[in-house]
Amino acid sequence: MAPPMAHAALRARDSGHRSGPDPLLVEGWTLYALGVCVVIIRLITRYRMVGLEGSKPDDWLMILAMIIYGIESTMSHLVSLYGGNSNLSPKQREEMSEEEVQRRIFGSKMFMVGWFSYSGAMWMLKLCMVFFFSRITVGLRRQAWITGAYVVVGMSYFIICLVLFLTCRPWHKLWQIYPDPGPNCSIESPVYYLTVLSFNVTTDVFLISLPLPLLIRSSLPWRRKAILVLLFSAGIFVITAAILRCVFSLTDPQNSRTVSAWACRETFVAVVVGNAPMLKQLFSKASWSKARTLTATIAAGTGTGGSRPSPLGQKRGSNGGDETLVNESLPELKLEILRKTELSVESADRLTLEDDRPVGANGLGAPTGCSYEATCKSSNTSSSASSSRTASGELGEV
Repeated sequence: MAPPMAHAALRARDSGHRSGPDPLLVEGWTLYALGVCVVIIRLITRYRMVGLEGSKPDDWLMILAMIIYGIESTMSHLVSLYGGNSNLSPKQREEMSEEEVQRRIFGSKMFMVGWFSYSGAMWMLKLCMVFFFSRITVGLRRQAWITGAYVVVGMSYFIICLVLFLTCRPWHKLWQIYPDPGPNCSIESPVYYLTVLSFNVTTDVFLISLPLPLLIRSSLPWRRKAILVLLFSAGIFVITAAILRCVFSLTDPQNSRTVSAWACRETFVAVVVGNAPMLKQLFSKASWSKARTLTATIAAGTGTGGSRPSPLGQKRGSNGGDETLVNESLPELKLEILRKTELSVESADRLTLEDDRPVGANGLGAPTGCSYEATCKSSNTSSSASSSRTASGELGEV
């Protein structure tokens, strides 16, 4: 439900063809509700996987993105009620009552808020994907690309904001009704559509290309590799929706209902694509088993750096560490550690996704400062795995 959606509602309002609830507004709010459900499921899955302590910036940014998305939906609805200053003939502007002028002035202001909230929600979702990719590429030679992604996403949004602010000067002409403020001061100026489209497509293509080299070099089975390619390439639909929305708007303004349908679907699909990697973990038995192990590890007070004291007391084993207490109180934890260590030695491909390892692990499943010689030795051996194998293992958990 970007500004084109509000435009569609405005067209229906002006033509007098709308009777009852506007179907596009109903669709837009329905998709927003579904998007909220997707984010809630993602957050529940993440909480079960890593707990509140293991949450990452993109988890919180996703909540912010949905708040902005809600503002966008609200602005779209208001514009459908109050109208705007675009696509009016000189005669319509001249004969308009003062009450109608004030309504359209308010609607035009809401339309511009809709532009900012639309671009804000979309770019916030892009930023969430960059944070996600930065975690699955830790230790690989892709950090320069990740840094570039942060710069590209941030700078592109900054430029869009400048275009929205500076295209029409003075800015108050954006909600001027009479006389006609001109094409550059229309709330549906082609400059806005083309600017947002160009940066939307280029940033999406750049983000899609980030994980592809890792997938190509990975040793994952071809079936899983194909699934991951489809998963990370779902942004192509967002690109397609953005292009169609812009083309319909610029070539056939009267066909804005089709434009708005693609606009609301574009935002919704962006939400689904941004959360898809996390949602896939919901159907992984290994992930839920790992979540139970993580919960036990945190409860045992073996967090990274030892900053959290064990709630089980200060009893220590003969080796001076907390492992005896942990293994006595949580017998499954010892088995889980040994299992993970063996997998690290025999198959370095089975690493974990995006830091969802048991708290206190050295990155490969063995506890830091462990007193079991075999476990430490195995961990040191597995830490020499190549970066390509690391990528394969992390992507394999998606």
